[in-house]
Amino acid sequence: MQINWLKLTEGPGGVPLPTYGLYGGPNWTGGEFVGDDEIGNYTVEPEDSLDALFRTHDRFYDQPDTFVRAVGDLLLIKGILEQSPDEVTGEGDLYAGAAVLTMLYQAAVTNNHPELLTLVDVEQIIQGGVDRIEEGSFNPEPQEVAGFLIWLAAVGAPLVTAQAQVADASAPSPSELQTILTDAAIGFVQETAPPREDSVALAREPERHFVLEKIAHGMPDWLGDAPAHPAAPALDSLAGWVGTAMHGDFHL
Repeated sequence: MQINWLKLTEGPGGVPLPTYGLYGGPNWTGGEFVGDDEIGNYTVEPEDSLDALFRTHDRFYDQPDTFVRAVGDLLLIKGILEQSPDEVTGEGDLYAGAAVLTMLYQAAVTNNHPELLTLVDVEQIIQGGVDRIEEGSFNPEPQEVAGFLIWLAAVGAPLVTAQAQVADASAPSPSELQTILTDAAIGFVQETAPPREDSVALAREPERHFVLEKIAHGMPDWLGDAPAHPAAPALDSLAGWVGTAMHGDFHL
């Protein structure tokens, strides 16, 4: 099993999330929980190609600059959507789709760079994330079902009905559990859409047009050409852009 239902971490808005492999999930690096200001152990080999994308994303989050982190969010989305679902297990597909949806929120709201979302097709990304979830499968061991139910209880109100359906079932089928995950993903999109859309609307205000112009000159090509696993010098170069897009000169 590659979704770690018994190892929950804190996601956007304090929502608990299971971890994946050795690098998937906030503050989960190298198979260990690390603090916000700690550098994880990147010498541990990822479990699969999705886990490798998460390791690269973790490296972006070692940078204090939220613009760099937001770019890492978009590159993770790009890498996931370019993957073949056959590269990972059904659980990998579930987690990959959820990560795509979460990264939109991370870039726009948590990292506060909604202007980057003006460079991508948000609706297409959302659909790609949901499609990936629906392509997945879920075959938990008994102890992992228990962890799944704990996660459902922790998530709370949006899934109360679904939680009750699973809790009351003597032997919930994998398809029932997978359906709940799809519903959870759609619920997350609905709940996070207002703050994300408000952030993007603010980014489009006239006084911020210079930000969009600077980014639009080079960032789309950079995102399109960037490999799924940028080399360390490329990451360092990105981190070194002075002042990011919000102040000073923005060099691409």
